Amino acid sequence: MNFKLRLLNFISFIFLFMVSYAQNNYGDYLTSENIFIDDFSNNKVGWPTGFSADSSCFSNIGNGAFDITSTRKGTNPFYLITRTIDITRDFEIEAEILYVKGESNNALSLTWGKDPNDHRYNFGISGNGQYIIYQYNGTFSNLKGWTVSDLVHKSDFNKLTVRKINAGYYFFLNEQLVFVSDFYPFFGNLIGFQDNQNTTMRINYLKVSYIKPNPRIAKTEKAASKSSSYEMTEGGYIGISTDYVLLSGDFDGKSFFSPDNNETILVPRLNPNIGFGAQIGMMYENLGFDWAYHFSRMEYTSLLDGFSGTSTTHLIRWLGIKCYFKSLSGKRIKPYIDIDLSIAISHFDKLTYFTTNASDFRSANYTGFVAGAGIGTLLKISKNLALDLKVLPEYYSGTKIKSKGEKDHSIKKFNNFLLINSFGINYYFNKK
Repeated sequence: MNFKLRLLNFISFIFLFMVSYAQNNYGDYLTSENIFIDDFSNNKVGWPTGFSADSSCFSNIGNGAFDITSTRKGTNPFYLITRTIDITRDFEIEAEILYVKGESNNALSLTWGKDPNDHRYNFGISGNGQYIIYQYNGTFSNLKGWTVSDLVHKSDFNKLTVRKINAGYYFFLNEQLVFVSDFYPFFGNLIGFQDNQNTTMRINYLKVSYIKPNPRIAKTEKAASKSSSYEMTEGGYIGISTDYVLLSGDFDGKSFFSPDNNETILVPRLNPNIGFGAQIGMMYENLGFDWAYHFSRMEYTSLLDGFSGTSTTHLIRWLGIKCYFKSLSGKRIKPYIDIDLSIAISHFDKLTYFTTNASDFRSANYTGFVAGAGIGTLLKISKNLALDLKVLPEYYSGTKIKSKGEKDHSIKKFNNFLLINSFGINYYFNKK
């Protein structure tokens, strides 16, 4: 019993771990207070423009954009302003950057948290379709190394968004979450851009703001979650179950079976008992397939006064077919018909003896083919979890009983009735 409890606790822990993750979407937060915004309709902010003193770079603001050009190899210029951000609050830094021309294999970056010693954070894209997130504090350290991505626009603006929420950084590329990390304090209050050598980049806007959860999105998602959490979706699943198992038929305590070699087989009166099972499967809209293993242990007595023993049954479900009906009660309940094809192995501690030595009891195995059809229902309790209840009556056609140490004997086949009442819980890897 302790082993069963430990097993159930372990599987429960795995389920809780799998459903504990959360996903952050771009629309989950909105601006609560602007710290700074520049759409480059003019240069009222005072960005450096024209050629630098050594003519290694130049910049221009016009037509609603900020163009930065590096004119020589080895020059990766910064264009920065000073803005103070309260890092104890949730905030967002966002810019749209376009690769115009030049070398395409290095970063055009949004830069923040920079100090006069060039210690900083960079979130950059390249003209050849990659992005990178890194910090420099005397040495370069990648938060997210160079990554090839179809999200990078090679001939259009790329929206780069850096969010600090609670104790984490969330990085979005064109409104798609690409990386999450711990939050790291700023080195300084400089914010702006860094160009690649021999390259022209264009910035459409720069915005810095404090942010808050979007109440409209939260309300919509809550309502959608309440509706969709009960919807049975397609995909794979795993599950565990507690089973109530009954085996009868030729095992009815009313008959003896004796072969020609003077071996006697006692017919046990089996007491129904609790077992457990585990399964994996695939669920489609109206059809499902699964594979499972069930184990049960039964105490039994025989016609021999005072004789008792223990049996174990291993049932391997090599193909299960479920035909689902239309969902009920707001898609929360989904009944089904369950068709089962299995192989069973039943082991008895003491079941046979020879008439020449009635005290020499031997263990015996009984193997058979199991086929049945029953009914069940799924009861969805969350987006990924559902209770699975079913009643499955089956025909258990057994082969010869074979006792330990005996090979050459012929014993009639057994025909039995097997009933499995199952109460389980499934975890669904939803595609939606």
